[in-house]
Amino acid sequence: MNRTEKKEPFRGLGTALVTPFSGGEPDYAAWERLIRFQLDRGTDCLVVCGTTGEAPTLTREEKKRLIASAVSLVSGQIPVVAGAGSNSTLSSVLLAADAREAGADALLVVTPYYNKGTESGLIAHYREMGRVGLPLLLYHVPGRTGVTLTAAQIRALLRVENVSGIKEASGNLRLTEELLACGDGPVYCGSDELNLPALFAGCSGLISVTANVVPDRLKEMVTAVDRSDKERARELDRALLPLSLALFSEVNPVPVKYALSRMGLIRDELRLPLTPASERTRALVDRAMDALL
Repeated sequence: MNRTEKKEPFRGLGTALVTPFSGGEPDYAAWERLIRFQLDRGTDCLVVCGTTGEAPTLTREEKKRLIASAVSLVSGQIPVVAGAGSNSTLSSVLLAADAREAGADALLVVTPYYNKGTESGLIAHYREMGRVGLPLLLYHVPGRTGVTLTAAQIRALLRVENVSGIKEASGNLRLTEELLACGDGPVYCGSDELNLPALFAGCSGLISVTANVVPDRLKEMVTAVDRSDKERARELDRALLPLSLALFSEVNPVPVKYALSRMGLIRDELRLPLTPASERTRALVDRAMDALL
């Protein structure tokens, strides 16, 4: 993994953390269990209140409390990156200010969805977000937003003040390689099935859903790549890939919440419109976990 000129908000393994619920409310006892589990197993960064954290269903007050709780529990050991994106620039700026007040180290900001925005509109959106004063990670996930950016458009956004890198989750490895070749900022892989090729291409790290379940295995793979131990990295990736595929066999975070409930870390509870995993998805997750753990 080659270093870039911009400062990396983190390097290595970032876990896109789920938000646990109990009786319809955030479960802060389970939240602490999840965070302790991640710290004990060596993750390098927590990414909270993002897609995997069911951010669209969380209230502003819930997000702020979850971020503050994560910051307190981490106690400076690793960075906390907070999701702060929406399709309203004003709302996004307010979320960003809340995250800053709660102690977040950086922000993950999805491209505005539904109303989308032109390239100039996106630049203005991220410029407004940058005024909050925290480092920003662009979040490119066309499957969720309906916004597909070119390498040239992403490079223009990476030149906005305080934009420090990108979580690239389009599933397009060629785009990742183009961005890395340009060297405009750190690139983080946000597609678990591409974790190893993205690391081999030079990504600064991963923002991973699978890391909710096996952060130690993914951290070992990242370390193997850093040490140029390609054989060990490939061995780990082959073992991890069935789980990663199973965790995306239904809309995220439905399968990963089932997996974590199976581990006794959380309740298998989501907020509508998401509902618990189907029998087929549970069978796929069970098979992958039984083979790996």
